[in-house]
Amino acid sequence: MASKINIQEVIDKQEWTDFVAPFPLNSMLQSWNWGEFAKLQGRKVFRLGLYESDKLVGASLFTKVTSKRGDYLESHGGPMLDYDNVDYFRLLHDYLIELSKKEKVHFFRIRPPRFNSEEFIQRFTKMGYFKAPMYFQAEHTMHLNLEPSEDELLKGMKKNTRYYVRKGEQGGVSIRFSKDRADIDLLFDLYEKTVERHDFVPYNKEYFLHEFDTFIVDNLVELVFAEYNGETIGGAMIIRFGTTGYYHHSGSVRLDPDVYANYLLQWEVIKRLKQQGMKMYDFFGIAPNDDPNHPRAGLTKFKRGFGGERVRLMHTLDFPINHLRYWPLYVFVKYERWRRGW
Repeated sequence: MASKINIQEVIDKQEWTDFVAPFPLNSMLQSWNWGEFAKLQGRKVFRLGLYESDKLVGASLFTKVTSKRGDYLESHGGPMLDYDNVDYFRLLHDYLIELSKKEKVHFFRIRPPRFNSEEFIQRFTKMGYFKAPMYFQAEHTMHLNLEPSEDELLKGMKKNTRYYVRKGEQGGVSIRFSKDRADIDLLFDLYEKTVERHDFVPYNKEYFLHEFDTFIVDNLVELVFAEYNGETIGGAMIIRFGTTGYYHHSGSVRLDPDVYANYLLQWEVIKRLKQQGMKMYDFFGIAPNDDPNHPRAGLTKFKRGFGGERVRLMHTLDFPINHLRYWPLYVFVKYERWRRGW
């Protein structure tokens, strides 16, 4: 059987998308477009395909990260394959070791598309993997099933959230969707105001532009804005991949407590995605617990109000290639997360 399995880079966009998009617990971070985005960010990209008898049976998008403290390969939400087939992952694992040595990186990092399971993680720790000192993007998140009717979705919200949505509708807030690249400036201005209030490490505008540019090619991104009294007071970037919509970047100005723009914005996004045939809405990131002092406590409470299911995806796993470079980085990241209260 092993002789029929091989790994090679996938060069056909449609072949990649046909495999990745319907994969269970797939991620926009494994999409072809995300790889193009990574290239614009100056990263080297590897779209690895696992083939059996010339049929694609596994895929994983890896990008090369270079930093002062250590270089590594990472795959957000991958590899995507049948983990019950031991030969599949073993072959890919061996390939990644050789690729890491060739690229002169100090470790590689993965997060398989599964719900978190200590039993499943043990499969990897027995092979020499370690739990990473940090969470990958949206490891803790909210998934809202969009298949129920609009009335059922409203009933599934917390009472206060449903009330705030109605108040937003009645209070003069209007919602505008846009595919105009020029509106990135408007969204980024709102984002910067949010950064000032909450003091977190921001992305730059180029990051927003690159992400928009790579997903708009396939009509998979849309901007949404909340407007009140002639002023834009909230906005977000919504990305679609497969049958899931993602709430990826957002920003707002400090609002009058009686103006519930952000609640109405979310409701309009939910309805929009449902109309576009999406089956799931991923709120893309919440706090890992209900600690009221967590930096994301307020945002988490807001997102949970819309109903849905709180989920935890697989914890990120690292495989060290150069232990002398990996462990100092591990300790540094652990310390920084403790210092910031994460």
